[in-house]
Amino acid sequence: MNEATMQAPRQRARITVAPGTTTAQVFACAERELRTLATEDEMWLAEVTRRDASAAILESGDYADENVSGFRVRLQHRVDANTIELELKGAGAYFVDLGVDAATQTFRQRFERCLAGGA
Repeated sequence: MNEATMQAPRQRARITVAPGTTTAQVFACAERELRTLATEDEMWLAEVTRRDASAAILESGDYADENVSGFRVRLQHRVDANTIELELKGAGAYFVDLGVDAATQTFRQRFERCLAGGA
């Protein structure tokens, strides 16, 4: 396997949030949705492995490591821009794509609903 193929499949998205949305709200919704998804599908890694409030970054599942199986996320809340930068990795054995496009859509829909105050 060459170095180019030794990266976990990933998908990025930018989410617009309401002005005044706090990083604490972003983190709470992300953690809630990760826990819920992990109960529905064991490939979701709900453990938060980086929570940096000053940089407004939350990561799950040892996000920086490439050789980890499962779905994991990295969020960065850009308070001044009212946006969240979302990146999701989803790799199986031998960096097989577990379906990052669909997983990103699922996480995003649930996360946005939570941020909007919905259940």
